[in-house]
Amino acid sequence: MNIIKDPRTDTEFAMRFRNGQSVVLGLTDIPPDVETIHFVDASKDFEQLLEYPTVSAISINNITMTAQARRALQVASPQLARLQWLQVWNCAKFDLELLSLFPAVQFLQLAHRNARGNDWSQLSLLPRLNGLFLVDATGMADLGFCAHIGGKLSTLSVLGARSLKTTAGVEHLSGSLMNLALWGGREHPSRKRLGPIKLSAIEALKRLQSLSVSGLEFDTAELGKVVRKLKRLAELELDPWQFEMSTYAQLRMMLPNVQSAALQPFVDAGDSLLPVGKGTKTLQRSSANFNEQYARYLMSWKDASRAGGPSIV
Repeated sequence: MNIIKDPRTDTEFAMRFRNGQSVVLGLTDIPPDVETIHFVDASKDFEQLLEYPTVSAISINNITMTAQARRALQVASPQLARLQWLQVWNCAKFDLELLSLFPAVQFLQLAHRNARGNDWSQLSLLPRLNGLFLVDATGMADLGFCAHIGGKLSTLSVLGARSLKTTAGVEHLSGSLMNLALWGGREHPSRKRLGPIKLSAIEALKRLQSLSVSGLEFDTAELGKVVRKLKRLAELELDPWQFEMSTYAQLRMMLPNVQSAALQPFVDAGDSLLPVGKGTKTLQRSSANFNEQYARYLMSWKDASRAGGPSIV
């Protein structure tokens, strides 16, 4: 279960906006069975939603929510109340109190928002929320906003979490959260890291199946303590060159049944193999001494697995 590989194309949320009948209002013709409408800077007539009862998702991009735009949303409220998917991308003055117009939304993406300028308690207006995707939420130091989310949220993704210092607050989702992604940037894997971040609150997520942490510094001993308590964990996604090879080998010994590209000796890149671990060098399959290098790295991995060590105990 890969909940995120590229936040621009492969999140569960973005997949919804790539599939089905999807149009940009004002730029393309609208078929009668349209499922998704994108409102962009040149098109703000939300009232047109009333003409398309099949719409279940809208994307609002780069629109300043003026008084006129707000009135148009109010007029369209009968249709907004049926929407299941909502994306709000870089929209000035889109106060979270407007979420009251979208009570049936199950999947919400909010991008380019300053966490300090938002009343996160308004998330309680979405009782059916199943997936929340935050992109570039600047100023977010913790996950305290989770206290305002209902008990159905199964997927939480926080990308571009440049200010995140602790996972405190995520424990409020202990009864529902199954997928969690925390990235310092917006790409994985990442060689640039922010933080450090405290991970200890994640251990309360007893239903968690997939955990992705990328672009963030953290203590490996704390990670080891956390993953030991996640009995349902099926996937662990880490940057494969953040720590020494021995750390990844020890984690593999601890988590023999957990899927992870980082918890194996190499990342297969087609014409080359990328050994996991800090400072390792790429092995080119065409190299004359490829077999020798491969055997040496594989022996190092096996030695690290057998040796164990203090870094994650």
